[in-house]
Amino acid sequence: MKTLPLTEAAMLGPFVHYLEAQGGTVARLLDDLNVSREMVDRGQGKVTKLQFYRFLNVSGARTGQAALGYQIGEHFGMGFVGPVGASVLRAATLKDAIDTFVVHLERWLDGNKLWLETDGDEAWLCNAAHDGLQEHQEISDQCALMTLVSLVREAAGPEWSPEALRLPLHASRIHDEIPGLSGASVITSELGVAVRFPAKFLSYPVGELSKEPPGSQLPTSSPSGFAASMEQTLSDQFPFIGIPSIPQAAELVGTSIRSLQRHLKADGLTYQRMIERIRFRKARERLQQDPHLTIRELSQDLHYATPSGFIRAFHRIAGMTPGKFIQQKRAQP
Repeated sequence: MKTLPLTEAAMLGPFVHYLEAQGGTVARLLDDLNVSREMVDRGQGKVTKLQFYRFLNVSGARTGQAALGYQIGEHFGMGFVGPVGASVLRAATLKDAIDTFVVHLERWLDGNKLWLETDGDEAWLCNAAHDGLQEHQEISDQCALMTLVSLVREAAGPEWSPEALRLPLHASRIHDEIPGLSGASVITSELGVAVRFPAKFLSYPVGELSKEPPGSQLPTSSPSGFAASMEQTLSDQFPFIGIPSIPQAAELVGTSIRSLQRHLKADGLTYQRMIERIRFRKARERLQQDPHLTIRELSQDLHYATPSGFIRAFHRIAGMTPGKFIQQKRAQP
């Protein structure tokens, strides 16, 4: 039996609220598509991806805005992905944020794939929807591209603009209407979208440069604060207690191992990933204090059994080895 691709109703939230802020009405369209406004506002439940795509396309046609997806994505930034955005921006680096986004995307959008391609000093952040609904994806592809651009900007700064994009023909014809995209060269893609950026951005912190424009905050439910609170607690106690095992951590917060894992999974995390984030941030702090620390000294400070274990974990978070990261730091003025 053919799989019916679904998406979270909350994904419609940014579009609904943007259109209403522009003076439009969406109640009739939601009714025509049999989409509950209550589900959208509460961020609960699923709709079919065909309902999602039709809402975008009909909205663009009715407003006469062929670049509606670009415009909404430019307005909302990472708020465009609703409650997932806050979880993604608690990551330690852009690479970590991308990996967290991948986990969320698998649950939020059936058939969508987000991945990273690296080639020397350049990287491509890519997204494609393998749901058999390509003929309906025109505005959705615009939204997907702006989400990728917004994520990179969380590390590179709000003024950053990509030099190269991969776009389907239907999306590439009108990207020049968006100031942040107008100077980019375009490679035609048969499926999906992608944005190119310097690979060094992968090790940059995210969330610290985020300043959403007025009115961009969405009335959607926020993800549980459990993971953020636990990560902060373990980070604060790290210099004194080191790294607790997962049974010790569960006892520390007064829950079972299974409940702890469930709470972390809701935020796109595993316990190991959270500990790697903490250790990476501590490594970055230590290097800011003393940029001449060796890999062995850092691995010992962070309670790794061997330098090789530290190197592997660091690479998973930063997208580069600690040696290259240190060279990059030393080269900065």
